[in-house]
Amino acid sequence: MKPNKIADLIFLSLLGLLIILTVVRHYQFSSILSLNNYLGFTIWSLIVIGRGLKFSLPPYSILVILILFTFNIVNFTVEIFEARIGIESSPDLTFNSLSVNPVGFLLFLIYSIINRRFFRSLIKVLLNGTAEEQALEEEKMVSFYFEKFKDYNEEEFNKLVGNLNEYPEEAQIAIKRIISNK
Repeated sequence: MKPNKIADLIFLSLLGLLIILTVVRHYQFSSILSLNNYLGFTIWSLIVIGRGLKFSLPPYSILVILILFTFNIVNFTVEIFEARIGIESSPDLTFNSLSVNPVGFLLFLIYSIINRRFFRSLIKVLLNGTAEEQALEEEKMVSFYFEKFKDYNEEEFNKLVGNLNEYPEEAQIAIKRIISNK
C-alpha cells in the first residue's frame, strides 16, 4: 500500500509555500534562519528533485519529513511555534531544540487522515512484519510442533488429536501433517 500521490504533491506544495514565505520574511524583515530551516529546505529540495527525476524514493518520504517538522528537527517557518523542554542555542549558531511544532503536528494529522489506509498497512507491517515474514514465522512454528509431536507414541498422539482445537493453529497444522504422513 502506498500513500496517495495527489496528497503527497499537495503537501510538498504546502511545504514549498512555507519555504517561500520563510525566505521572503527572512529578506523582508531580516529574520534569522536556523539550521533547522536550512535542513528542512535541503530535505524538501532533495525530495522534490528526486520525484522530478523519477528516482525511487521511499513511499513514506513525505511522512518522514512531516514527522521531522512536527518535532522541530526540520523547520519551514521563521516563526517558532513550539512546546519544548530543551537547551537554548548560542547567539552564533541558531537552531531549534527538540520540541513539538503545532503547525507540523497539524499537517501530520491531516496527512495521516488523508492516507489512513497507508497508515494502517504501515502499522500492521511494523507490528506484525511483512506477509513473507509472517509466513516464514508460521512455517517455523509448524516445523517446531511437527518435530515435537512426531515422536509421540500412539496413545499420546490420540490425546493430541482428541484435543486438536485446544492447540494453536500451527500445532494443528503439524498434527494434520503427521496424520497425513502415517
